[in-house]
Amino acid sequence: MKDKYRVVVIGMGKRGMHHATAFQATGRFEIAGICDIDQARLDDAGAKLGVTLKGTDAAKIARAARPDVFCFCTLPNIRASMVRIGIESGAKLIAMEKPIALTTTEGFEVRDLVAKSGVKAVVSHQHRYGAHYQKVGELITSGALGRIQTVYGTATGWMMHMISHLVDYARWYNGDAEAEWVMAQAAGRGKLTDIHPSPDYIAGFIHFANGVHGVIECGAGAPDGSRLLVAQVPRGRAGHRRLCRSAYRRRMAGGHQGWRMFGSRIDELRS
Repeated sequence: MKDKYRVVVIGMGKRGMHHATAFQATGRFEIAGICDIDQARLDDAGAKLGVTLKGTDAAKIARAARPDVFCFCTLPNIRASMVRIGIESGAKLIAMEKPIALTTTEGFEVRDLVAKSGVKAVVSHQHRYGAHYQKVGELITSGALGRIQTVYGTATGWMMHMISHLVDYARWYNGDAEAEWVMAQAAGRGKLTDIHPSPDYIAGFIHFANGVHGVIECGAGAPDGSRLLVAQVPRGRAGHRRLCRSAYRRRMAGGHQGWRMFGSRIDELRS
């Protein structure tokens, strides 16, 4: 194991700086190079991070740095090309922001590039590390909520910003079960011309291999402050209850997702 892993970070906006400073803070990584198309922003990031290898050409910086980790936080319309640069740089891990792709065709291209190269890849779904999300996972695993029937996630943010979070957490809370089939419907064209093109509203239904159902709603038409999941609880506890409407209520602010715990309801479930 290396004492420190070399990292290249492409895109030095707010999110890119978050990644870079987090890498440095662990003590296990060193920022070997950075890249941004905005020279002023690049110079500012270099000064803050103490990085001298920097430039506006991602491929050149990656070749020069020979990183272990290739991290990019760019506009979403260059995902496949960034993944290809990361692979060609010799990186063993590619860390990227969502969305993985803007089209199904590009998504398959990214999948095939990663599979063929053997490089590992990770997408930033950081809420998994939040104590409040992990507490829900612990309750499910402990059996305190009974047998899970349906995992239901909603967000009023745009599809390209939020829906992969919802699908990822729905699978997480369901033991990462595979989907057997899905169906979905989208409505509204107002945001399709944005850099993160999304329908105004999309809803989907997932049938998992273990029989659990997933229900996903995302966009302006999604309910705010809705249920996270529905569980079947043991007899004597009123049969079916929408437990997480009273235990966890979602709080939306500026399109970002968060959860507020109501401890009294959790204490009741534990008793």
